[in-house]
Amino acid sequence: MGGMGELQIALIAAGSALAGSGLTGWFTALAGRRQAVAAEYAGEKQAEALILTVRQTLDEQRIARVQDVRRAAYADFLMAADHAYAERDAPLVYGPQPERPTPPKSFRTALASVAIEGPAEVERCAVALLLSLEDERWRAGFPLGRANFVAAARRALGNWDPAQGSSPQTR
Repeated sequence: MGGMGELQIALIAAGSALAGSGLTGWFTALAGRRQAVAAEYAGEKQAEALILTVRQTLDEQRIARVQDVRRAAYADFLMAADHAYAERDAPLVYGPQPERPTPPKSFRTALASVAIEGPAEVERCAVALLLSLEDERWRAGFPLGRANFVAAARRALGNWDPAQGSSPQTR
């Protein structure tokens, strides 16, 4: 009995095949777990990126709505100021007067909207513009006050950067 029998060789081969298969299966399962963890991580990062994009979009929309409301308040104030200036500058006419257009809002009501919408710099310029019409030098003060208000409104709306030295129309 010196040699190995065919049965013993077959059993060793089968055992080796089973061990190799088990080892391969174990490595495959380990690699599969790593891929699953990597896929989960990638999915989480993708979801985080999507959430960030949605938040940025909502923030941009909110800012746009605030800017639209401010722009309307500033425009109403400016129209009311111009109307008040034209009324103050109108010559005195005796007898029947031609019908004048009605202002969109009263000057003080429009000022209240600017005060609510802000920012403080725009409100200060609006108050200065209102006071310029009540001053005895209103003809000189109003154009300067109007220009200051427009510049402050543009800065508040992000339409003009004095450091750039350009107006929104030239950029």
